Amino acid sequence: MQWLPPSELTTDSSPRLPVHIFTLGRFDLLINGVLLQFEGRGPRRPLELLAALIAAGPRGSSVGALADQLWPEAEGFDAYRALITTLHRLRRLLVHRHAIHFGAGRLRIDPTVCCVDAWKFEQALSAVRNRAELVSALALYRGPFLADDESAWALGTRARLEQAVARVTRRLWTGSSGQEERSTSWAGVATVGDMGAVGVGI
Repeated sequence: MQWLPPSELTTDSSPRLPVHIFTLGRFDLLINGVLLQFEGRGPRRPLELLAALIAAGPRGSSVGALADQLWPEAEGFDAYRALITTLHRLRRLLVHRHAIHFGAGRLRIDPTVCCVDAWKFEQALSAVRNRAELVSALALYRGPFLADDESAWALGTRARLEQAVARVTRRLWTGSSGQEERSTSWAGVATVGDMGAVGVGI
């Protein structure tokens, strides 16, 4: 693997966190200010575990559920052992061991160590109260969540993001009034890049 200086596309509003994970439109890791790149496909299993944890959200997922998702054909203990081995590999990859928290039978990404762009996008959407905040939130969207990943958790997260955008835009649309206001104010938020239509008419 190679360590490269970050490009302009890797900037983020939380520079003090040591690990930045980009999943919207790409799957990149920025660790201690440098962009991690791999020769070939990279460490497949650790990256799959990371993707599954991102899709699970800040609360993470149970060890049993992760083992079943990633090793569906393995016996119980074999799947658990494979998960623990993969966890160790992922922690080494992220450099900061505490980036992945393991406790009470659950794994989760530690938000005090890692910044996840998809989570920031969802948080920004949940805080939207007006059109200006919606435009600001949509600016965080850089493309489909893990676009090349066809796993169930990736597809589910993509759908959840689409639904979140549709829900917010429809709520604000319902609350707006005046045809002229609607036609000018909503022109920039009718769609979200490759996410497609979000239910806002112009």
